[in-house]
Amino acid sequence: MDHLPAFFSFLDRLSTKQNLIMLLIITVLFPIVIFPLSGIDTTRIPDVLFYYSPNRLVELLQSYTAAERSAYYLGAFLIDVLYPLAYSMLLAGLLKNLLNKRIAKQSSWNYLCLLPFAAAFFDLLENATVSILLSSIGQPSYTLATAAALFTPLKWGLVFINILLIIILFVINMFIMRTKGEFTKDNNKN
Repeated sequence: MDHLPAFFSFLDRLSTKQNLIMLLIITVLFPIVIFPLSGIDTTRIPDVLFYYSPNRLVELLQSYTAAERSAYYLGAFLIDVLYPLAYSMLLAGLLKNLLNKRIAKQSSWNYLCLLPFAAAFFDLLENATVSILLSSIGQPSYTLATAAALFTPLKWGLVFINILLIIILFVINMFIMRTKGEFTKDNNKN
């Protein structure tokens, strides 16, 4: 836990407008360009579903062709390790940027910036379990399928909580800025 203040300082440096724009571009490029170029059909991967049953996951993976299995392995071990890193840094940077406008740098509220990394952790667990399951799809492990079916909604739930927090903080910041602006204008008239 002694490293968290240094990590929050890193997030402070990361949360500039330029860095956030760069992270947004990188995050958007993954599903639009990088995944399709690697041969991953993003409409046929469990990662994009909010929930699936273990049986549905096994059926989906068994329907993959050899080329789709190869693309998924490549994606899970190379590309889909970078993607959770990119989106978690974007979400954490956005949270930190919005929190910095309302709280002290040493505030306990900074711990909210760890939520995106919890989402990325469950994303990585999901990718690992699906990849292991895919490698033994002839004799699927329903324990692994059940774990993957649990990791996916945990990932998405944390992503949605992060997005909701960002929206709430943005609205609060806009409301406070607007209120301060109107208050200042009213005082200048007197």
